[in-house]
Amino acid sequence: MAMARCVVGSNVGGIAELIDDGKTGLLFEAGSRPALIATLEKLLCGKVNTVALGEKARAHVVANRQWCKMSAAYEPAYTRAKNA
Repeated sequence: MAMARCVVGSNVGGIAELIDDGKTGLLFEAGSRPALIATLEKLLCGKVNTVALGEKARAHVVANRQWCKMSAAYEPAYTRAKNA
């Protein structure tokens, strides 16, 4: 995503948390071969604007996933653990 590429992932855990389906990438139902195939066919047949998805994905990563921002979110937890 940081490289402004269209990303495809299954709809589980952290992957689904990071990708906004149809906006910053594409999600398919985990464990479903037909769902993966259908998603990849969308890409290969040009039914999805991969450039736009990639640009939105990069913008999302830059705005929300920089270490300086993410570390601030984790600092209180590490401080509590250190002082426990």
